[in-house]
Amino acid sequence: MSQIMEEGPLREAAILTRAVENVLRKFIRLLLGRITLVKLQEMIKIIFVEEAEEKAKKDRPGKNVPLTNLALLTGLDTRTLQKMSENAEYKSDTFQEKQFLRKFSAEASILDKWSSNPQYLDQESNQPLKLHVKGAKPSFESLVSEAVIARGITTNSLLKKLIRSGSVVLDKKSQSVIFRERQYLPNSPEDEAVLIKAGLNHAASLMATVSKNLSHGDNKADRLFHRANWTSRLNKKDLCEYRKCLRESMINAEVKFVELMSNFEEDLDHPDQVSAGIGMFYFEDETTT
Repeated sequence: MSQIMEEGPLREAAILTRAVENVLRKFIRLLLGRITLVKLQEMIKIIFVEEAEEKAKKDRPGKNVPLTNLALLTGLDTRTLQKMSENAEYKSDTFQEKQFLRKFSAEASILDKWSSNPQYLDQESNQPLKLHVKGAKPSFESLVSEAVIARGITTNSLLKKLIRSGSVVLDKKSQSVIFRERQYLPNSPEDEAVLIKAGLNHAASLMATVSKNLSHGDNKADRLFHRANWTSRLNKKDLCEYRKCLRESMINAEVKFVELMSNFEEDLDHPDQVSAGIGMFYFEDETTT
């Protein structure tokens, strides 16, 4: 009887261990050469304790969280936890960017504003205007000054990056910038950090969706949409055509998603807004590439 009862928890632990190992292995593969194991361990320890404290607070609203509770959740002794709580990095924003989706990158912010703000759209076609590089509003210069919060970023440097990514085209004769693509896709070595940042943020968003769905238990109505579909019987000779067809379908779906999002999106920021959206990506088992 006891053996049967143990099979459930042990099986669940084995499944969780394999799943965590799969995620961590791919995550570490991406981080190798970019961050040391020592620094990663420091970050994980701090974040683990912070999240444990947040969970304990939700379980006991309005009450202080005893160190003994945190010790049970984290496996750390109370002396270590006390020392960590006195560290300046604990509960700081060193490892967190809560507004990342809103302030993802200067380039993405520019394209978003250009394609959604009425002041930068043609009144008849509702398409992004052709903008003079310099001059009074609406111009590319005024767009940069409104869309970019960070200091020290010049109009010329941003223009070069957007041209290089294929998001815009420069008409040298008229010194005007023509909008091409709403999505900013970094494609140069110096933009590698931006690409990594975007990918890891998408992974974090997926984890947030899984976590939220788990918190709703059997209440399916409140669960966020989460699906993945794949096949294990794809002939390697069909791979290129398969990628091409799926890419075209995903691009068409993305256009519909953006149109739907635009119907709900508000022009001005205010405190009652949240970041929400949908992410899409194509994947293959590494052994098939």
